[in-house]
Amino acid sequence: MCESGIYKITNKLNGKMYVGSAVNFARRVYGHKYHLIKNKHDNIKLQAAWNKYGQDNFDFLFIEPVDDVSKLIEREQFWINFLDAVNLGYNLCPHAGSRLGKKHSQQTIEKMIAASTGTKRTKETRAKMSAWQIGKKHSQETKDRISAGNTGKKRAPGDKNKRFTGKKHTEEHKKKMSEMRAGIKFSEEHKEKMKKAWVLRRFRNNSTDVCTRKVS
Repeated sequence: MCESGIYKITNKLNGKMYVGSAVNFARRVYGHKYHLIKNKHDNIKLQAAWNKYGQDNFDFLFIEPVDDVSKLIEREQFWINFLDAVNLGYNLCPHAGSRLGKKHSQQTIEKMIAASTGTKRTKETRAKMSAWQIGKKHSQETKDRISAGNTGKKRAPGDKNKRFTGKKHTEEHKKKMSEMRAGIKFSEEHKEKMKKAWVLRRFRNNSTDVCTRKVS
């Protein structure tokens, strides 16, 4: 038996249909039913009808086997057009295999926002996001938005420089850093900048021992 092909979900009470394609029909039907029963289906028209008429009033029918899966989208498009499944049925998109033309309702948008609120990312996801950010440069517009968003924010006592508080390097790490710096030569301009930055840090820390040092 061919498992790949075109199927339709039919409302037995009003005849309205949803047309779709699947590489594995049984698995696809299971996915539809699971999300519809959970009231989490991404097709808001089909979900609303399911909620209104009940699952007993819907049939899942396999209407055309397609052995060549590369032809699935082509055949799905034929049936969407033939049955006018967008205007007379539950399909949201006029083009098979595409979300073109689909618009989320305000209710759906709010559900998506609520679902994402408080979501915790795994360490793997955070690592991937960090890797993606490396080398990325923000536009001036983005920088202005970030700056505006941070305006007026105050850090809790003790948060400032929190990342560095109490941090100690191992002797091995110190040795590696020393080896990395060995042989590095700074221009006079760079030395002057480093000197000014060091003095400024001392000043901000209310140090009474403000002095200069020679950068070699």
